[in-house]
Amino acid sequence: MSEVSFNWPRAVLVCVTAALFCSYQVLIQGAPALMVSPLADSLELTMTQVGLLSSSFLYAYLIFQVPGAYLAGRCNLRVLLVICYLVMAAGCYWFSVAETMLSASMARVLMGIATSPSIVVSMTLVSRWFPEKWFPTLAGLVETAALAGGALGPVIIPDIMALGGWRYAMQWLAVAGVGLSLLALLFVRDAPAVEHSGRGVSEERQYGQSSFPQLMKQGTFWLCCLYGFGMFAVLACFASLWGVPFLCERFPDDHSYVPHTIFLLFAGAAVGAPLIGFRASVSGRYRQLMALSALACMVFTGLAIFLPCSLVTMGCLCFFIGFSSGGYMLVFAAVKKVCSKENQGLGIAVANGSLLLGGPAMQPLVGAILNNSLQHSGVLTVTDYQWALVPMFAVQLVAFAITFLLTGIRGC
Repeated sequence: MSEVSFNWPRAVLVCVTAALFCSYQVLIQGAPALMVSPLADSLELTMTQVGLLSSSFLYAYLIFQVPGAYLAGRCNLRVLLVICYLVMAAGCYWFSVAETMLSASMARVLMGIATSPSIVVSMTLVSRWFPEKWFPTLAGLVETAALAGGALGPVIIPDIMALGGWRYAMQWLAVAGVGLSLLALLFVRDAPAVEHSGRGVSEERQYGQSSFPQLMKQGTFWLCCLYGFGMFAVLACFASLWGVPFLCERFPDDHSYVPHTIFLLFAGAAVGAPLIGFRASVSGRYRQLMALSALACMVFTGLAIFLPCSLVTMGCLCFFIGFSSGGYMLVFAAVKKVCSKENQGLGIAVANGSLLLGGPAMQPLVGAILNNSLQHSGVLTVTDYQWALVPMFAVQLVAFAITFLLTGIRGC
């Protein structure tokens, strides 16, 4: 497709609608972080159980990550998008009427399964509707759209909960899912009438069919995934669940402003991811930027956890934590360099799954440490939260150390 015949308005409309899928996914994923106390009271849960309930979404997401990538390569993306939206909406409604942890967990699992193709669907539509040269920039903006969903949650969900509680808020999220499914039905098309850049739908539909055994033999690939796990942990664990109760305990007189502080963390990541990616594209120094991002994220996280400060200062620290954690985006660029061409599709899917592994791995761990402290003292203090969040700081240290081992990445 030539630049002259390229339908920019239609391409933008299709890809924005698809990117909203990622925003909706992250919004739903982080919703329990804003409902910790009412969830625990309503369903009679311990802190460990709250962590397990929240992370059950991510367990399902991770298990179905590769099958989701396969579906994105084989199915009509418009139909897949509509079905996923509706299933996510059904999961939200089920969660809103759940009376037991088992029922609520099953609802979260259903949401996780439905969202598993989200990133791959969005990336595939971007590659089909835009000229190839725009793909790196637009892929970064898709990630920004996903993070914007996380930033939006702390702003709107508490206000909805104030009107009718956490169940009411989840029902409104279900309504939003139905509305988004209608947008997808109206505006999304699988591909333009004429493929551009010599790349057809048939080529895209090979996505996810690469050899998994070949991929498993590449040690550098798994180091990249481990780096992504460490960098994304602050978003998957702190921002998505334990950041709100920690800051509420830290600033007991400013509870109403705490969600806005978490918003700044997501906002920082939404700004940092495309800017760090752009810098890497210009300089080509992926490994150095990965190291710098990990070091900055580790320093700002340590300051946020242990430094006595005002809520305004904490907001600034959260923004810089988010900005520096945006270096996780470099994992996708590194994976493309590490993997052979036939393995790149599967590599991106697995790398994306490794980012979110921080949720199911770290959320219950932090919850278990807090629950142990609660059993001993009967009340959680700021110090209890600080020590419980140390593992999150530790995985960032591991991510920083890994950058010195990534010497096998070509051109970095």
